[in-house]
Amino acid sequence: MDGVGTMAVQGRPAFALVDWKSTLDPRCQWQLGAYSIALKEQCGLNVVAGCCVELRDDGAYKIAWHNLSRSRQEFLGILSAYNCRRAAGIPAGA
Repeated sequence: MDGVGTMAVQGRPAFALVDWKSTLDPRCQWQLGAYSIALKEQCGLNVVAGCCVELRDDGAYKIAWHNLSRSRQEFLGILSAYNCRRAAGIPAGA
């Protein structure tokens, strides 16, 4: 996670996450989900918005906003599958 700030959501301030990237990758949404869970558990912050920002060498950028509710659920599903495989002794990549 590269930044947490506030933004207006329906006219009220809300917490948002920003993750800076050299290239956008679909996995970024799950990182945002994990970060938002950690911020809630560790700091009590309810993050409602998140985006990944691709920064290019020429100064251009591209923003991808993600649905954090979905990103959190998908991250937890991936984590659960990983833990099940690990508990069963199934090696990574198998």
